[in-house]
Amino acid sequence: MTSSQRPRGVSAQRAVAGVAGLALALAACSSVNPTSSPTRAAGSARAESAASQAPTASQAAVRASAATASQPQTIHVLEPARNYTQVSVGSLTGCTTTNGCQGDYILGDDSLLDATTKQVVGTLLFECFRVDAGSTLFHCPGNTITLTGRGRIVYAEDVHFTAGYAPDNWPITGGSGEFLGATGFVTSPADSTYTDGGDFVITITG
Repeated sequence: MTSSQRPRGVSAQRAVAGVAGLALALAACSSVNPTSSPTRAAGSARAESAASQAPTASQAAVRASAATASQPQTIHVLEPARNYTQVSVGSLTGCTTTNGCQGDYILGDDSLLDATTKQVVGTLLFECFRVDAGSTLFHCPGNTITLTGRGRIVYAEDVHFTAGYAPDNWPITGGSGEFLGATGFVTSPADSTYTDGGDFVITITG
């Protein structure tokens, strides 16, 4: 080997040694602090974020309660017609027939029974005005159902006091207690077999 070749060999050996030393140094650094990895840090941050966004047990209970509350609620009651008065006035048309005149009205105060247990659960107050003598159509602007210990439901009703007319949905216009701000309607079942008075299904939709 000539002297001109030796420096190249020495330089190559030094270069190899330098690369090996650098590799050992990098390996030592990575083994000393494994948590400093950007990938691991990002993964940890995502896990902490997911944990903070996960609902607690109380939050889950509130959401479940809200979902249940949003479901329509129905209340089925019966009204034995016992305490009502029909008044014939005929003052709107000068009508004198005994069959009924426009402007006649019916008012009353009856107990309400649970449709299943037949136990008294409240009262119904009503005042209805005859608007069409020929079809016995009455308008009741503010019927009030009071359910004991729960609150009141006010609804408007247009009703025929004779058979042969399809039931209608009468809108709930107000309420109190449990029914404060309630929306929905009241109707009478088309297949009702109750003949002692009113048969009402109250549907609370919101």
